[in-house]
Amino acid sequence: MVYVCRNVTISSLGEPTLDLIQGLWGALIFSIFSLIGLGWLTLSVGCVIGCIYEIVLNQKVFRKRNAEQIVEQDQDAA
Repeated sequence: MVYVCRNVTISSLGEPTLDLIQGLWGALIFSIFSLIGLGWLTLSVGCVIGCIYEIVLNQKVFRKRNAEQIVEQDQDAA
């Protein structure tokens, strides 16, 4: 805000502040470190959730098939 109003860059140490390009480079570097640091956790948790979802989904399909087979067997027996 000070830069916009007075056209001066002021920092607490008297050095120039970041401009737009330097800020984008800094954000990119922090993003890369974040992916390296937390990406392994996100990947493994996503894999576990996907496996649990597949197991639950397969159980529902298996129950539905068994119910259809029981109905067919009852109809054949009658």
